[in-house]
Amino acid sequence: MSAATASGVFALAGVVIGGLLNYLVTTAIDARKGRKAMRTSARIVGEEVGTNLSIVSAALEVGDWTPVGNAPFYLNGWLHYRQALAEWLPQDQWRSVRAAMRHLQTMDRVHKTGGPERPFTPHDVAHLQELKSALTSANEMLASYG
Repeated sequence: MSAATASGVFALAGVVIGGLLNYLVTTAIDARKGRKAMRTSARIVGEEVGTNLSIVSAALEVGDWTPVGNAPFYLNGWLHYRQALAEWLPQDQWRSVRAAMRHLQTMDRVHKTGGPERPFTPHDVAHLQELKSALTSANEMLASYG
């Protein structure tokens, strides 16, 4: 092999190895950023889920909508960070959190429609108990990431 050919082969090998190393480093950095975004999102949304769980539990204890009127449901973190959760949570966990938050949004609309101090209907109680269960599951799952 001539010196020019050897030089070309080594240059090509250097480019390939450099490209591979660059890819590996970039992939590792992106994965780390993704894990950090996931952890941050899980903490923020988990905090909201826990607060909403406390409000739902208090409303069930009192038997009317007063606790919800005094401390409305929190949804801002969910609306802001759900994309990161959707990207990084396993599909079954994402569906669980999404279902709990959709249920919460529905109950928020029900509460706003009916007024802050009206007593519960049997339908409200059943839905709030389902919501409490869904929020409890979502809270435990998100806590495992934060």
